This record gives sequence, C-alpha cells and structure tokens, in this order.
Amino acid sequence: MHRHSSPSEASIATETSAPVLLFALHRYPDGGGISSILENYVAELEGPYEVHVAIVEPGPSEQYNLALDKSRVNVLGYSNAINPSLMPTSLFYTASVASFLRGIVKRISPQVVVTQDALYLPIPALVACRKSPTRVVVMDHGTLTNVYEQSWLPMIAERMGVVKSLLFKIGFHADRPWREMRWRLAVRYADEVWFTGEELRPWFQSAGPRAKEYSQSVPREYYPATSREREEAREELGLSEHARVFNSVGRLDGEKGLDDLIEVAERLAGSAVPWQLVVAGDGSLSPWLNKEVQRRGLEERVLFTGRLNRHELVRLQHASDFHVYAGTISCGVSICLLEAMASGVVPVVSDVPRAQVDLVGDSGWVFPAGDIGAFSSAFSAAIELPTGEHDNLRAKVLEQIGQLRRPTIATLLDDLLADRDNLRRL
Repeated sequence: MHRHSSPSEASIATETSAPVLLFALHRYPDGGGISSILENYVAELEGPYEVHVAIVEPGPSEQYNLALDKSRVNVLGYSNAINPSLMPTSLFYTASVASFLRGIVKRISPQVVVTQDALYLPIPALVACRKSPTRVVVMDHGTLTNVYEQSWLPMIAERMGVVKSLLFKIGFHADRPWREMRWRLAVRYADEVWFTGEELRPWFQSAGPRAKEYSQSVPREYYPATSREREEAREELGLSEHARVFNSVGRLDGEKGLDDLIEVAERLAGSAVPWQLVVAGDGSLSPWLNKEVQRRGLEERVLFTGRLNRHELVRLQHASDFHVYAGTISCGVSICLLEAMASGVVPVVSDVPRAQVDLVGDSGWVFPAGDIGAFSSAFSAAIELPTGEHDNLRAKVLEQIGQLRRPTIATLLDDLLADRDNLRRL
C-alpha cells in the first residue's frame, strides 16, 4: 500500500475551516465517464470543501486531470488478481480497501465519505467510518445495475481467452450471494444514497427518505462556441469547414453501441452532403474499431483522436454540430452528452438511460437503443438538416441544459451536514 501524501502534509492540508470531503472510487482515470464525473465534482466543490480522493486502482498517469494537490490524492494500488466481482477475491478486496480507507479517515477526519459505486466500495467505507462521526454517502453511476444486465457478463467474458472466461464466469456466479448482501447493506446502513436516473430508483427505494435523486454537475468550462472559435477548432482538428461534424466521446467498450455506430456510418457514407465523425476515447474495442473503419473504407468519414484532455474535449465540442451516443446499457446520464449540450451541440442519442429522453426533449434525436434502422434514420436526418433548423435546435439544446433538474451534489452535501442528528452507522 502506498499513498501520495505524508502525515505531515495531511495535517497541514486539514488546517482549514472548510468541511473535509473524501471521494472513494475504484479506478481513476478510468477512460470513461467516472473520470469526468469526479473531475466535475472537484471543480465544483473544491473551495467550499476541502476535497480529498481515495483511488483503489490508478489508471494511466497521462490521463490524470484532477485539479488537486497530490497531497490530497491517496492511492492504494491494485492487482486484477484481487477482483471485486469474483469470489473469493471479492472478500480480500473488501478487507484490503477497508483498511486503506480506515487509514485515510483516521488521518484527515472527513465529515463525509462519498463512494462512487453502490457495489464494491460501500462496505469498506462503512467499516472504515465505524465508531466515527464521518457520514457515509453511497452514489452509483451504473456499476450496480450493469452487473445485473443480461448482456454484461457475456460482454466482459468475450474479451478474455477461453480459460480466463470460464474462470471469470464461475467466480462471478459464486460471488452472487455476497454481491447481493453488499449492496443491500450499503442501502440499509449508509447515511444517504444518491442516484441520478430512474433505473436506480428501485434499487434504492428501501432507503426511504435517505434515497435522494440529484442532477449531474454541468461542467463549467463547456460553453457554446463563437463562429471564430468554431473555425479555429476545426482547423486545429483538420476538419472541413463545410462538413457536418459529429462527435462520439467516451470509453470504447461493448456497451457503447460502437458496432451500431460503424454500421450506420457505412450505410450513410455515400451521402451527397459532406459529413465527418470524430471518435474520441480509448478502450478494449479501440483496435477492432480502427480495423473496421479501414475494412469498410471509412477513413475519409471517421477520424480517431484517442483519449483527449478536458481542454481538447472543449475544442472538439466547439468544432462539432452533433453529438452521437449509441449506448445499450444504462450507466446513468452520459457526462459526454451533458458536455456536448452545454456547448450547444445537438444530440443524436439512444434512449438508454431513460433520463436522456427527458433531457434531450425536442432539441435533437432519440432512437431506441440497438435499433440500427432508427439510428440510421436519425443520423441521416441530422446530416440533411438545413442550417436554419440546426440553429433552432441549438437554441433548444441550451434551453434544455439550462433546465436540468436540481438539486446538485453541492446542495445534497450542504443539507446532509446541516442535519447533525440523523447519523446511521454499521
């Protein structure tokens, strides 16, 4: 076990009047939405709160984008041999992470620990905060619901060889009783459970008034581009000034509907209206996706950028007319969709999760997840959309994002700390 911070650094860091907040998450950077969610929370809360982060598994250092001093970032280190999804390694994971979090809680005495999933981290957090005044909040962005999706296990297993796939399936099925117990204990004993999107409501309803729905933070640095900024962004990315530009941003994994996206791109490659698709991100399907684009002769239509930092993502949104998301498994409202809409980019997205249907409204296109015909029709309509109608949709996009539901996580934290009497503990 190692940490970036030393006891002396931590003691200096906690000498402030701001409440101390600890976010615990399994992996950062993760190449997907959790990284953006955490970065948005830090940007919103640092200042009013003294924000610390506990990371079980560190991702690629070049993707690190937290605006925090290293003394606030605690890293356990992780081996995939101790997988939280499999029995018996999930038991070792729970014990190891509980010890890791207990050490941080003793050292910085946070007012609140917020776990970024409702499956793997709540029990370690509850154990770490036992017999302390620290509140425990459980959040989830899809980890809990994903493992119960019928398509999730086959999707994960197919990335492995035959032997590893078989062992993973055995361990995953053996872990089910402990998996059920973990999230039920989390819902029962956490001080509060926070969720966004209707998919998680049934899982948390037994928490009663402690279950609270919130809105994702809209990133502050995303804003509609001026004509000059749009031209500069397109020039920087090597995009045509006159083409309809679509972007697809996120982790390149099976649940993102990338096979449907490439199929639709091939169907519409012969369109008389010039268009280009920029795919930003990385993941397990990156090699396959590149090969498919070459095999189908889509090199002129589809551009890969790899994973981008926040500044580069803003530039991509400024260069874009449309944002595409074809996800098939509910992981909560796409952060990339929020970033795009905050930039005035018109969405062409699937109806998973359901909250995206309400968020988009009549400001873009929503198609049934997995329906290639409907997806193709929506994409084609976007390509053919007259400029004046695009401007009207852009105005509606900004209106929709401006009406995003409240409360935000900041409001929930303020309310939680104001309630000094209602403290639950395992």
